[in-house]
Amino acid sequence: MYAYVAFSFMELLFNREFLAGVIPVGMAGISLERVFYPMFLVGGASFVLMTLMQPLILGVTAYKSRGTGLSWLLWASLYLTLFLDGTHLVEGVNNTAFNPPVFASVLYVVVVVAGGLLSAKKISKWLYVFLIPDLLAFLYLLGTWGIQLTGNSDTGYLSLWAAEAMGYSVILSAAAFLVWALPRARRWILMGSLVVGLIVGTVVGLNLVPGMAIAIGVMFPYAFGVLGVENWMPPVIFALGLASVIVATSLLKKERGVSASFLALASAALIFDSVNITTYLVAPLVALCVGMLLDERLRTKAELG
Repeated sequence: MYAYVAFSFMELLFNREFLAGVIPVGMAGISLERVFYPMFLVGGASFVLMTLMQPLILGVTAYKSRGTGLSWLLWASLYLTLFLDGTHLVEGVNNTAFNPPVFASVLYVVVVVAGGLLSAKKISKWLYVFLIPDLLAFLYLLGTWGIQLTGNSDTGYLSLWAAEAMGYSVILSAAAFLVWALPRARRWILMGSLVVGLIVGTVVGLNLVPGMAIAIGVMFPYAFGVLGVENWMPPVIFALGLASVIVATSLLKKERGVSASFLALASAALIFDSVNITTYLVAPLVALCVGMLLDERLRTKAELG
């Protein structure tokens, strides 16, 4: 389970951040392929490993929760994931024109969201707050697909509202995690992470390191797929995000379920260029499944001990 979280962060750092950093350079006519090629290999391999592990995690969690409504939703998510990705493989991995039928995409998202909400209830109700950015991301997609299904542009207001709220929701999610961690984390780790986050956020906000403001203000929202980011948000998001990731990592042994789920959620993308591969769409549900499996492992050890 920890391997999935690790691959998720490696995919973030070496795949999405790689793309965010190289695309502007490439548009300027500068080729850095040789320099960044090793990063591309690590990021690409991490993406593949994430994609391969997701069905396995869904299947194991569905089996362990058998006999419940959650199990049916997880099995449905697994079958739809395999079907949509299998169809994409048949159509051609490099076929950028391929997109699944809109109805299939809507059905998939509804199943994933329903499974995610039930999964969060099994671990901690705090995860409902941490899930808000992902729920807004799905609402954005549903609003866009609603236009295609109904032919009514009014459904686009759902996408507009979701995009405008997304940046605020990311701040809320990170801040909520730190509030949750307050009575659980060691004070020196919590305070130290907040100080580090504040220092880095100040450096970014004041552009004390030349280019840092552009790197965080442009590359950071792109890599995470965060829409509706105001000019003042990137330093705040980065500071709170860095602090919450440090604290979550320190709590992996004590509060495995919530911490692992939060880390997997934090490293996943919200909205990305393409949704014809399910990796990013199902990532929130898989993140919660990781938390449930780790929680169960912890309870089993406690019972045996």
